[in-house]
Parts: sequence; structure tokens; C-alpha cells
Amino acid sequence: MKWEVEKAKNQQLTLKINDYYVYSKYHPYEDAEKFINNNTNTESDYFVLLGLGLGYHLAALKKLVPSNKISVLLLDKNEQEFYLKYCDRSLINDIKLITVTEISNINKHENIQFLVPISIINSLDSTHELKEIFDEVKLKEMSYRLVADRMSDNFIHNISLDNLFIKNLKGLFTGQTACLVSSGPSIDEMMPYLKQNQNKVFILSVSSAVRILEKYNIQPHATVLSDAKERVQLQFKELSYQGPLFYLATACKEVLANYIGKKYILFQKGYDRSEQYAAQLEEPTFDVGGSVAILGFLLLEYLGFERIVLCGQDLGFRQGKTHSIHTTSGMHISDYYKYGEVEANNGEKINISKSLKIYHNWFENKIKKSNIEVYNTAYLGAKIKGAPYIDLKKFNQLILENDSEILQKKLGVFET
Repeated sequence: MKWEVEKAKNQQLTLKINDYYVYSKYHPYEDAEKFINNNTNTESDYFVLLGLGLGYHLAALKKLVPSNKISVLLLDKNEQEFYLKYCDRSLINDIKLITVTEISNINKHENIQFLVPISIINSLDSTHELKEIFDEVKLKEMSYRLVADRMSDNFIHNISLDNLFIKNLKGLFTGQTACLVSSGPSIDEMMPYLKQNQNKVFILSVSSAVRILEKYNIQPHATVLSDAKERVQLQFKELSYQGPLFYLATACKEVLANYIGKKYILFQKGYDRSEQYAAQLEEPTFDVGGSVAILGFLLLEYLGFERIVLCGQDLGFRQGKTHSIHTTSGMHISDYYKYGEVEANNGEKINISKSLKIYHNWFENKIKKSNIEVYNTAYLGAKIKGAPYIDLKKFNQLILENDSEILQKKLGVFET
């Protein structure tokens, strides 16, 4: 790593890492203090701060919560030595300095907060071992902040509805095959084959893909919704679908208020009110990871499916096309050269964003630990370790091997 110290406009020292300013060029301590004051949950008992640098974030944190437990996760094995060249040792005398290999030793049951300055994340090169870990932490943190009030309003509204619960559905579909339908570009090619087999295999659609299925006169057996934002109403506008809807307790309340089909409420880990309510009801909780497709996968696992076919789960894009043209989530990115790359199932390279990379990693890690057989139909989508690409011949063979008579009997649970 490249470390450079300069004088800021106010004559304090400021720092660049890999040619990127991690503090202000004008008021470095004030900038760091503002981040700490705006981002610290003072009710936490333990704080893990990313980066020591010149100690500005740490000094501000100790000022704000002087009696709390604090650890600093070093960016580099030489960071402490670098700090001592310019700064006072007394600041770190009572602070535990840890390395990336020690993250797993942190007690996850403590009331802990990770403090991750975005400027430090941005200064790390793409190969740094902390980059991927804290890109995910920061993405989740920023996503939560954007919709925190909305999630609370949704939760209060949604738990008052005439909801159904899923604890009695655990393992119901043992031995069966499911298609998890997402709205990536490859889904358009799969539609004729899903239509042909829609009564032979369980089809779970993410909310953004229901419109695509309906365009091809396909009714999924269930839909899953996780998005809290009001705009998600567009995904259900003028749709005829009235089948079972599995939804997070914090999902868009306007969709749920107007939905006349059966509604199964789901509770997410990491959201205190959801965890507490689920515990009272003895309902399961799901570590959703910010993606409705992840929630869909976990739901299928809970329901007992032994084979899952990923349809439209591209997890990458080429020439800026990120979604099917038939979904309200569709978007086209013109400046796609600034994104990372990942290998596609056809052996070529495609672009991938930070958020998609996080979801891609989640699927690979989940599949590695799971006994579920997972297959991928996105030939031009990202290769997922443990989820081999299957062509249409293999896809049809999987469907033929599924016991559709038993499937139809088990689907009766949604009709009663």
C-alpha cells in the first residue's frame, strides 16, 4: 500500500492511501469527527473501526464513547508503525489493534458496530483482502439507512394484516425441484421452456419477474417480495397474479395493503423488531443479505426442495443490460467499463457491480455448505461455483425426473 502524508489547508496533517485522500484536504480531523458523530450508535457496547491511519476517526470515537470497548482493524501489517511516525502513542495504549485474520475471533453475540469510513474503503485496491468484506458491510449499512424509517412503518402496518405463517410448511416439498425465477437478461430466453413445464415443477418468482412471467401467460406457484421502497408497487401494477405471496415483514406496505391473495409473512435476521416478533411466534428468521433472490433461495431451502434451478440469475451484465426488457427493474448502464469483471458460463468475461459481486459470493458460499443440487440456466450470466450451467436438454431432463403428481398434491396446501 502507498501511504502519503501532507499538510491540509488548516495545517493539520492529512493522509492519502493509494493516491486517494482518506481525510479532507481542508479540515481532516473535523471531517473524521463528523463521520463518527453521524454514524455511531452510542448504544452499542463494542466498536470495530476500519483503519488507524493518522488516528482521527479513533480520536473522535474515543471522545464520543470514552468508556466503550474499541478495536481497530489494521489495513496493513505496517500501519501501526506508520501511525507512530506522526502521532501520539497514548491514543492507542488502551486500544486493541487487530488484523484481518482476527475478525473471526470477534464475539458476534456482543452488541457490536462496525464503523467503516467510505473514504478508506475507496482507497483500498481491488485485490486487498478487506475490500470485499467491508464493501458488503458498507453496502448493507447504506441500504439500511436509506430505508430505515420506511422499514419501520412497513413493519407496523404489515404485522397487523391477515397474515399466514410458514413454520408448518417446513420440509413440505422434500424431494421436489423448484425454479427460482429472477429478472436478469437471460430470463427472456427461458420463458418458452418454463411455460411448457409450468405444471411439472414448482416456480417461485421474485417480485420483479412476475410481470415477465405474466407476459408469457405463466402463473408462478408463489412470489417472494423483500423491497421496502414505495416504488416496488410498479412491479404489481395491473397484474392479474393473485397466488401466494411470501414477503418480508418490512416490505412495501402499499403492495400488501392492496394484495388480495394469500400472504405469508417472513422475518429477517438483523432487524430487531422482526427477530423479536418471530421469537414470540416461534417462526423462522432469514438472513436475507439485501437480495430478493437470496430470500427466495432460503425460502425454497426451508420448504425442503432438493433441487433448485436458477433462471434469470445472471449476476452480471454485458453491454450495460442488467435486467430483462420486460421488467420495471430494467436498466441500461452506459459507463459499464468502470465495473469489475467475472467469468460467464460461456467462458467470456462480463461486467459485475459491487452489489452483484456480493450476491455472487453469497450464492457460491451458500451452495458450498448446502446439500441442495443447484443448477444455472444463464449461459451469458456469471459462472457460479457449485451451480453448473445446464442447457435446455438437461433442463427438460430435470423436469421429467420430477414427480409432478406429488407436486400437485402438495400444492394443495396453498388452496386450503
